[in-house]
Amino acid sequence: MEGKELTVLPAIFQQLAAFNYNKAKDIAEKERSAVCSSGLAIPLWPSFLACLAQLATVEKLYMNLNILNIKGFLRKENSLRASYEGLLTDLSELEIGATNVPTTQSIFNEASQEAGPSPRSSGGGLRELVSSLSAELRSFITARLCLIKFYEKCYNHSCSGDSSCLDYGDLAASIVDIANTCPDGCSQPLLSALHDHLKHECDVLQSVLQGLCSIQHHSFLSALLHLDAAHESLTSWQKLILCRESKKYSLGSVLLKGSSVPALFQWLWQVRATATAKFSLYFFNSLASQTTLNDMKTLLAKQPTDYVAKLVSFHRRVDATGVCLVLESSGLPDYQGPGYHLQRYRPPGVRRPSPPSSPPSARLPPPPPTSYHTAPQAGQTIRSFERIFICPVSPPLSCDVEAELWASLLCILGKHPEQLPPLKDDVCQVYHHQSGYTHYLRAIEPLVTAAVSYDCHRVEKDSVPVRAFLNDLYLQLNLTTLFASLKPR
Repeated sequence: MEGKELTVLPAIFQQLAAFNYNKAKDIAEKERSAVCSSGLAIPLWPSFLACLAQLATVEKLYMNLNILNIKGFLRKENSLRASYEGLLTDLSELEIGATNVPTTQSIFNEASQEAGPSPRSSGGGLRELVSSLSAELRSFITARLCLIKFYEKCYNHSCSGDSSCLDYGDLAASIVDIANTCPDGCSQPLLSALHDHLKHECDVLQSVLQGLCSIQHHSFLSALLHLDAAHESLTSWQKLILCRESKKYSLGSVLLKGSSVPALFQWLWQVRATATAKFSLYFFNSLASQTTLNDMKTLLAKQPTDYVAKLVSFHRRVDATGVCLVLESSGLPDYQGPGYHLQRYRPPGVRRPSPPSSPPSARLPPPPPTSYHTAPQAGQTIRSFERIFICPVSPPLSCDVEAELWASLLCILGKHPEQLPPLKDDVCQVYHHQSGYTHYLRAIEPLVTAAVSYDCHRVEKDSVPVRAFLNDLYLQLNLTTLFASLKPR
């Protein structure tokens, strides 16, 4: 097909790929006005241009994190979802109209007889192009709607007050399904850039969620590899964005102007950074054993949230005897201890199990571990606990004080759930009469508890700053605050 359409469509999709949505909308609307004023009876082309203008509008809202809208007078609960659904309906009608060959072809023939031969009124090539683009845009928008549902689920959980953790494995599986909705290779080169943005978004979300699930299972190497994969996806996406920026402006202009990186991309960087900060805290002992304490402090200070420094500062501020994170290792059947462990030795002649048929990117971590707050089942092994972080870090507690504190804490954690105040919904204050220690406990994960301990009896009124800190730590480590930022205030 020849004609102006060959220059208009690439211009529109190039602007969409560069996140220049206002420019893309202007091009589509000006071309539609020019076609309508020319008097050519070509219904498909103006309608498709109207869809592209609407696509630019909703994509701008989506990438600027206006995914969830605030309720208001005469405002729908989620106008972005409704706009995408309306666009999906329009594209479906366009695809049906374009494939209705006899009717559509007769319209183009009448137009060519009245206006004379013209590349823009040839009809056949344009009809096929509109049909192909409409079909692939529908799959793209379907994936967008699924992602909106995903973000809604994360946001609703963060605002529901539910103290249970998100099932990261289930969320990662849903991202895999969304990615499969839009296959890697698209037949239309015009849409390749949009598909690339969608693929990078899904890759980042999937890797981060799998990393968070591995952190829940205290799997050091698996969590490290998934978080590294998320970083690679973000870096690759950033290079793609900067490459398109440099084509739109000169290199000097890009450096002076600053990249128009969308808010969604920046938010995904924050999600990955928060997951990495959580990884650094949970595996602090394993990481610190590989370097000096000063180097470790320098590396942690580069993170957006330095949880180790935060706990150290809190420990000094409230003058606690100790602050620690405790893992119930008996809740993890395959747990072998902190850090990375080589695979178990197999004697010669023993065959290894065949690998799963699914690709590595689709292998999902197991469901979250069950909470140790439930009563032990009959025949269950003895519950065991392990400190994955303890404060003060430097100088450490004396051996006698540390042993006394840990023995007291084990007596509290090892009790039957009915003998303790509820740990799940709030901070639990427990006084151990035998040792004289007061412990404040807050469940962070199904198998991880934060504990603040004092070597004296503490009254209820002294617990306010401790309770506030532990609840804030729970919200940050579970990304609740970050998911709540998806909706504008």
